[in-house]
Amino acid sequence: MKTLKKFLVIALAAATMAVSALALSACKSKEPVAADITAQWSFYSVTDETGTSFRIPGEPEEDLPFFVCNGTEFELCLVPGKVYHGTITENEDGTYTLTVDDPDKAIQAEIDGNMLVIHFSEVNEIAFEAVGLGESYAAR
Repeated sequence: MKTLKKFLVIALAAATMAVSALALSACKSKEPVAADITAQWSFYSVTDETGTSFRIPGEPEEDLPFFVCNGTEFELCLVPGKVYHGTITENEDGTYTLTVDDPDKAIQAEIDGNMLVIHFSEVNEIAFEAVGLGESYAAR
């Protein structure tokens, strides 16, 4: 009887380890879902020479910056009442160029996981998080 119990305990432990190993390998093989430029974006943060400011919980959506894109055209609002319209082009390296009226004043944007970061200069940028893709895993 003791031998049978020992065998069952060892078999159960081996089966548990095998199932755990399979589950772990399945998790490791999944690539994180990267957002598409046409995703629904929600304001996340703004960075300038003074530092980074994050969204304040409870702030009304209409008071927040927003970004909307259909794949070729975009709308970007940085302050209430001032909306920029322009075209967007995907570059070979996966980044995007946003152009408003003057091609010489184009700005760069990139998607890192579920974060869209629009760079205005080396220190000025605004970040948006894709809605519905789970927690942000971008290194921000």
